[in-house]
Amino acid sequence: MGFLPHKGKERAHSLQGALHNGFTTILYEAPHRLDKLIKELASEIPERRVFFAKELTKKYQTFFHGLAKDMPKQIQKELIKGEWVVVIEAGKARESTLSEKDVLDLDIPKKSAAKLISKITGENIKLCYTRLTKDT
Repeated sequence: MGFLPHKGKERAHSLQGALHNGFTTILYEAPHRLDKLIKELASEIPERRVFFAKELTKKYQTFFHGLAKDMPKQIQKELIKGEWVVVIEAGKARESTLSEKDVLDLDIPKKSAAKLISKITGENIKLCYTRLTKDT
């Protein structure tokens, strides 16, 4: 996934996607945001296995692995310097019970439909809205 967005709803949405996509996820994190990620993982997926590594393939490589709930104790703040690679064990994918067709069948404005479809499919809202207005 690369780096998560820095803050706000984008970060929360991306993190939820990483945690509930049904795949093992690899991402990078900057040292000044690592502590926040460790706490988020411990809270969101305490029983899932995670792997944190820095300075991979270098003389002073460091890595930690175990359950997400144990990482705040393992990784001390003084060890956080440097860019980190984070591997998150695959979890069950969230299943959507609402399809794009279901949304289109609702009697709602195209803008609202585009937002809902975007949430379901991950498609960009603006592109979704353009596609919906082009079809009419």
